[in-house]
Amino acid sequence: MSPTSPGRRVRSVPDVPALGTAPPVSTPTGPAPHVSTRRATAVLVVLSFAAFMVVTSEILPFGLITLMAVDLGRSESQIGLLVTAYAAVVVAMSVPLAHFTRTIPRRWLLSVTVLVYAAGMLLASLGGGFAGLLAGRMLTALAQAQFWAVVTATAAGLFPARVRGKIVARLLVGPATSGVVGLPSATWLGQQYGWRVPFFVLAGVAVVVAVAIVLLVPRYRPAHGAAARGVSPSMRRYVFVLAITVAAILGNSTILTYVTPYLQDVAGFTADTIPTLLMVSGIAGLASMILIGRFLDRFPMGTMAVGVGLLITGWLGVALAGSTQPVVIGFYCMAGFGLSVAVGSFANRALQTSPGNTDIGVAMHGTLYNSGILLGSLLGSRLLDSPGPRVLPFFGAGFLTLALVLVALERRVRE
Repeated sequence: MSPTSPGRRVRSVPDVPALGTAPPVSTPTGPAPHVSTRRATAVLVVLSFAAFMVVTSEILPFGLITLMAVDLGRSESQIGLLVTAYAAVVVAMSVPLAHFTRTIPRRWLLSVTVLVYAAGMLLASLGGGFAGLLAGRMLTALAQAQFWAVVTATAAGLFPARVRGKIVARLLVGPATSGVVGLPSATWLGQQYGWRVPFFVLAGVAVVVAVAIVLLVPRYRPAHGAAARGVSPSMRRYVFVLAITVAAILGNSTILTYVTPYLQDVAGFTADTIPTLLMVSGIAGLASMILIGRFLDRFPMGTMAVGVGLLITGWLGVALAGSTQPVVIGFYCMAGFGLSVAVGSFANRALQTSPGNTDIGVAMHGTLYNSGILLGSLLGSRLLDSPGPRVLPFFGAGFLTLALVLVALERRVRE
């Protein structure tokens, strides 16, 4: 309780606000580690780059799916199931790993996690066939589950709580850049030298990143981190975030997992134009992630509504444009822009409203996020075989519309 006027006292931490309003900021459970602003910024840059690396590897099948299918003698829908299996590991392991590693200093936990990631990428690049690729992907997924359980709170905890949304957006600039640089570059490398080369390159980069984490991330007990608790804990609103995330990511993954065959078979683009299309869409996503940092702290749910709305419009526009390629490109970029807005707002809101330890809260959110990827890629695989790729955007937009309805209902929640 804090005094505001004679005879009147109010709660120091009010309820989480409704749609489009700024969240209150409560006192964190622990002080931020005593590091300079320059070092905190360096840590943020390294962790953002690590996130770029992790997401690039996650989405590699989006650009390499056709090359993998031809080389391994599998259908595109079977290769797409690698995304499903990858997401299944993240879904199964995020919360258990967050629980069992909650007392390990983040410096060592993150560096070892990145080295496990490197081992998985190396295994995928050197494996004999589909089984080796699958084993490498599973090990990489295990590392990703651990990485996303702790990286958001680690980065945000080095800065004041009042700018936490801005820091989350800055962290996610790395993953957004994966669509601009990571996926197009990996696709080009795969087309020139074989699909295994991008895996090998990322494994080598990961070793360098692990060393940087050891040198820069401060050593402190996780429970003492400034972001160990959400600024506006609320079980009901947190559950809404989880439900919105599942519906939106399921819908988006239904089409995005198979966007390469869709663009070639339906829109009529040639294989050599795919890297450019992926890069253009990625630029749109990167621009949106840079822009939303100024809005996440003030308008958490309003930003979320805009992101989901842009995804719906973008994918429906792609579907209705048919083979009119300039229009397809425009709406595809709109979907890329909207995806970054939505993902940034989901991550920020989960961190804000997490009702307990943020490691567990973020891990649970990651579990549901990847559940959406798993279900979406599985649904897309079935639809790709029959009735065909033309229906993918319509099914995706249907689930995205459900997510938008849930965003509208969230403002009606009362504690």
